[in-house]
Amino acid sequence: MSITDLPWPPLGDQCASSGRPLRAGEPVVSVLVDVEGETVRRDFSSEAWEGPPEGALGWWRCVAGGPAAPTQQRSPSDVLLDLFDAWSPGAADQTGQPDARYVAAMLLVRRRVFRADDAQEDPAVLTVECPRRSETYQVPVNVPDETRAGEIEALIDAALNPEQTPG
Repeated sequence: MSITDLPWPPLGDQCASSGRPLRAGEPVVSVLVDVEGETVRRDFSSEAWEGPPEGALGWWRCVAGGPAAPTQQRSPSDVLLDLFDAWSPGAADQTGQPDARYVAAMLLVRRRVFRADDAQEDPAVLTVECPRRSETYQVPVNVPDETRAGEIEALIDAALNPEQTPG
């Protein structure tokens, strides 16, 4: 687990120094401080920022949320990993899509997120390692036909470009 995976308190809606409401899209500096053994987040507008307070655990620059704030774009590799998981047999929200999972695995190999095992013994199974997750997966080779390949491509494209998907 990295420090970015920890559950930090959410961004506040006003400047900790001036009390002024933070506007959507406005640059903000956030600080983590220890208050009586509890980690507390304080957010400062850029103009009110005078440096980290004494004893600060950490600080960083970010952007205030709200409707005008830009949405954070997830990396295509993370989206593909989520699809790979969702298309696995027995996934909570899917019935399993072995051909789509195989395509996602191949794309993740191409992106160097997965490493294919060159010494595979069974040609019907693709063995891949994901160093990021410290996991090895056995993916049945299931090449989709041309029609299904187009459907899978559309599903992947919609996941990678949600803002372009018609609502």
